[in-house]
Amino acid sequence: MPGYRKNRTLLVAAAPLVLIAVSACSSGAVSDKEASRLASSPAAVQARQQARRTLLQTIGSYDRRTSLTLALTVVQDTCSPGRAREWIESDGDDSYKVNCTMRATAYYGADRKHVGDVLDSILAAGDEPGTGIPFSHDYYRDHLVAYYRGKGPNPLAGSQPKGQTVTEPAPEISDTSQRLAWDPAHPTRADHPVPEPPPCPAGKPPLSRCTREPAHRTVADIRKQYGMVFTVDLSDPEYYEVFKNGN
Repeated sequence: MPGYRKNRTLLVAAAPLVLIAVSACSSGAVSDKEASRLASSPAAVQARQQARRTLLQTIGSYDRRTSLTLALTVVQDTCSPGRAREWIESDGDDSYKVNCTMRATAYYGADRKHVGDVLDSILAAGDEPGTGIPFSHDYYRDHLVAYYRGKGPNPLAGSQPKGQTVTEPAPEISDTSQRLAWDPAHPTRADHPVPEPPPCPAGKPPLSRCTREPAHRTVADIRKQYGMVFTVDLSDPEYYEVFKNGN
């Protein structure tokens, strides 16, 4: 019994130390109020305006320099407060006070009967410097254009196992900064066409912003008017960030 009392005394004495340690580890969380203050600062506003301007310039470049016609633009801006580091696993995002990112999706109309020509116009624009379009002509994309023009084989044919049916190429091309996708050219294709944009998430400025222009335009409307829909996804990750060390 004396040993039991001694151990119990040590545990009771250690309990406040554990609570203090937990409190210290969880004290790094940033409140929404503090994050909102940082996200509405002049520096954040300037960075936000520049990020939006850059994304919209690229979206407009597709409209001006290619056969695509811009019909709908959705821009989502999100600022997240820093979280406390986990006490045991130590994997929390505890390095920053606020982190802001911006993502844009543009929807374009195109002629379904001339997919190859539309793709070629995009690649030609990407060949030129300063357009903001990263997709240029290369071996695969040249063959992709020829395939959609009906003047060449499926560019994936050489990689298909013998005896296996060659499927239509995936209706997309991408790099680290952008993704270009389009409706399947053939109605019988199993893949789904470009979907409607998801609803804007709940949230209020300055931590969350979402714009849809025109507000009531739908992908179905665009497809009905032009015959086919292309979409471009692009983002400006971490356009504004304040670290807890003051940087």
